[in-house]
Amino acid sequence: MIYRKILLSILAFTIVGTLTMSGAGQAYAQTNSNPWSNLAQIIAQKFGLDQNKVQEVVDQFHQQKRQDMVINMSQKHEEWLNALVKEGKLTEAQKTTILNKLQELKNKYNREDWKNLTPSERKDQAQNELQELKTWAQSQGIDLSYLKPGMGKWGMHRFMWLNNP
Repeated sequence: MIYRKILLSILAFTIVGTLTMSGAGQAYAQTNSNPWSNLAQIIAQKFGLDQNKVQEVVDQFHQQKRQDMVINMSQKHEEWLNALVKEGKLTEAQKTTILNKLQELKNKYNREDWKNLTPSERKDQAQNELQELKTWAQSQGIDLSYLKPGMGKWGMHRFMWLNNP
């Protein structure tokens, strides 16, 4: 029963937090602390539980949601590429080349490498990587927008969607 209360509370706080924390990413970057630790603290205090155990549940929940999101985005992207092949906008070989390139980027990308960079350095690094990707796409005869969701109308986003959580 207590576990159910914890889970329901986590879900409620997560939904409210997601809707109200538009600046959480910036605050997280400035404080270098876990934005979910306050949630665990509040739940632990409210129900008289061990904060470390609640934090574990919150972290596991957040990690699972993130993994699900990455898998879902990858599946939708592959479905979209399949539709482009059917429409004749891409060849099957180009689709395979795109998927291989995205896997290469996924393996290459490491968030830790960017944590110690200044915003200006991050911008320069992102621009350099985008230029490399543009050059690669052009050499393959592939429209750069086909590498969505990391590209196109959403912007580069440093291939975060590729990274395993």
